Order: sequence, then C-alpha cells, then structure tokens
Amino acid sequence: IGVLHLLVSFPTPVVADGPYVIEGYVQNGSENSEMLLSGIEITLHQVGLGTEGSATVQTDDGGNYRFADVQLLPGVAYGVSVEYGGVLYGKDIDLESDLDVPVQMTVFDVTDSIEVISFDSLSVLFADVDKKLQRVAVLESVVVENRSDTTYVPGRDPMSIVRFSLPPDAEGLSVSTDLLRTDVFQVDLGFGVTSSIPPGKHEILYSYSFPYETATYTFEKKVLYGAGVLRVMWDSELFEVAFKSEGDSESVELGNRSYKLSESMELGRGAEITMDLLKLPEASGFDRMNSYLSSVPLQYVPPVVVAIVLLVVVPLIIFFRRRKAV
Repeated sequence: IGVLHLLVSFPTPVVADGPYVIEGYVQNGSENSEMLLSGIEITLHQVGLGTEGSATVQTDDGGNYRFADVQLLPGVAYGVSVEYGGVLYGKDIDLESDLDVPVQMTVFDVTDSIEVISFDSLSVLFADVDKKLQRVAVLESVVVENRSDTTYVPGRDPMSIVRFSLPPDAEGLSVSTDLLRTDVFQVDLGFGVTSSIPPGKHEILYSYSFPYETATYTFEKKVLYGAGVLRVMWDSELFEVAFKSEGDSESVELGNRSYKLSESMELGRGAEITMDLLKLPEASGFDRMNSYLSSVPLQYVPPVVVAIVLLVVVPLIIFFRRRKAV
C-alpha cells in the first residue's frame, strides 16, 4: 500500500537506453537531532503494468545513496522510500529532472504529543440529496497540519489516533489521503486514521451519507483539533443551511451547479458547531413504501406482501362492501 501511495502518477514513457544512475541523500529535518546518517536503508521502487520490483542500498557516512545501472523502462513509475523511527517516507522520481540532481529525502524525529496536530481548514460540502431515501450526501476535506519539526506517531491509547466526527447513522464512508500506511476504522460517532503525520500540511478527503426524517435536520460536528477556517457549501436549490458564519454567503460555481458558500474563522480545539438544514425534500408515501420493500430481504417478500394484503387491501374490500350494502 505504501508503494502505491508513493507513485502518484505514471511518468512519460522513457526509452530504456541506460543504464542510468539515481542518487541522492537523506537529511533529518528535526532540530538538534542525534540521528546517524550512515547505514540507512533506501529502497528504489518500480511499478508498472506487469512490472513490479525494488532494490535497496545503504547510505554512507554523509547520508548519501546511489543506485547504479538502473534500467528505466517505458510505462514504469519510479520512487524511493526510507523508514526512520518506524515512519515510512517516500518520494516519486521525476524522470525529467531527478536524474540530473540528487534526490533529497527528509526524515524527522518522532513525537506522540497530539498537541502538535491541528486542522488548517475544514470544508463541508453538502453535495446532493436523495429525496426517495431521504439521505444527504456529504464530501468533507480536512487539511491536517503538523506545525512542529517532528513526525506525530499515535501511541497505544486509542484516543491518540487522529479522529473525525460523523453524524449519527452515517453510511458509505470512503476516505482518501496522501498519508502513507493509513488504516481507517470507525470510532464512536466518527472514524480515526492511524497514520503518522510528518511536519507540514496533509489533505484528507472523505465522503458519506446520512438519513433525515423531516424537512429540518440539525447537523452537528465536533472539531477536536480546532480549525483555522470552516467552509460550508450547499446547493440552495435543494435545501438551505443556517449556521453562525462570519458574513453573508456567496455563490460559487462548481461544474454546472451553483453552490452557496459560508465561512467561519478560528475554531478552538474541541469546538462544537451546529448547522440547521432547512426545507429538505421529503419522500412521498409511495417512495417510502417502495424504499421499504426494496430493503426487505428476498426471502421475506412473500410474508410482507401477505401482511400488506391483510392490513390494507382486505380492510378496503370490507369497507366498500359495507358501503355498497348500505
């Protein structure tokens, strides 16, 4: 999984008229680090259709490494990785320039203090509404920031993982991030990621949907690590959103749809935000019945049909017969 995250995109095909040399160096970005630069294992990865391989070398006393006699194959992507302090660091090889200059790999000392983690920004996009199922589809983007010069590594305490809140009964969670070695698992009213977080900013995208019962829904979110800015977007043709923001909402065009955008600045750690979703479309009685029937397992369909007949059809027949008799 780590290798696949390293290689974001395949390079422009090259001609295998090598051999080539890929060289670089490892440095520690943490101040006053006592890291020894020699003897660090560097791995060169190559991934392509029908091709997968790797080679390893060790750094010298100055932290330098060198891969000689490398055959660059058409349609194959290349990257280098190093593990330090239990954290994997990786970098793509740009075949246009990295063959001419040393490839720099920066590693960091580690910390388990969650205080180094904050949200630079949190964006919530209410993307769509399924009227028949009465579910709202949401896409959220969080820019996680580590402002220290050490990599955050979660401890053994489950509360030490970086967590994100979700509304009750959220379903269809899908998470994407550039962080390596990421495992996602659900916790109480949300989910967490086990990733190590190096210094800098890292984006985490996730989508899900949640149900609503009436035309008004209160959407609540807890921002455990604070946020420099909260952005909320919604399609006003589907419903309205009311929450405490810094100013009036503005219109934003995304593709062929127009959304409203509101912002709130500087949320403190542990801040709780509330948004009221108004004028949500409600399903008709027929939609509700159809949705219920589609959710019933196939083996239970005959009993359900019988129940409907007994509870609805038969009473109607009796009613009309009595009316006719009168």
